Amino acid sequence: MNQILLRIEVNESRKSEIGKKCILLSELPEDGSLIATARALYPGQHCSFRAVAGIVPLINNSYALLLGPAICLYNAKLSMNMRSLTSDPRPNNLLFVNYSQDDIIFGFREKVRAAILQAENVYHPEVLFLVTSCLQEIVGEDFDSCIDEIRPHVQAKLLIVHTENFTCEGATPGVENMFKSLFELMTPQPKEEKTVNILLQEP
Repeated sequence: MNQILLRIEVNESRKSEIGKKCILLSELPEDGSLIATARALYPGQHCSFRAVAGIVPLINNSYALLLGPAICLYNAKLSMNMRSLTSDPRPNNLLFVNYSQDDIIFGFREKVRAAILQAENVYHPEVLFLVTSCLQEIVGEDFDSCIDEIRPHVQAKLLIVHTENFTCEGATPGVENMFKSLFELMTPQPKEEKTVNILLQEP
């Protein structure tokens, strides 16, 4: 078997810089404070999953099943908590379905089905958003067909919102998918000449 060796060269000034960031336990200050070892960097835009979690509470008479790993669900819950501290708090209509390693290996279908039926029986929403994370998209689960199978068994309108953020560094695609899902709630209205409907999100 061929071995690939990676050689890292560090110049003397770099060695000195690294050395300044390393201290012995005996050198720790009594108050436990430590000097910063790196500058804080802007991490970029938050992901589509978290952005959609912030939009869903704006939709009346709706709930949302957010489906993903624990870290994604934590960030979504954080968005809800932050909104509750503002002058315009919204109902907490986010429901979380955590995927385990077994779900990733054997599929999410039965867990998603059970979660939808439970949300229907407990909360009776008019609209139930089903928000995917990167996980479903990477694994390749046929999420849409799973939802199509259960539609006849629930009264809520099921709207799927895909938020595969690994395809884009920003949250825009997920927000666009959120708006597209709302098209299914629209009903024909009397036409007004020389007018258009605009669906947007305020910055």
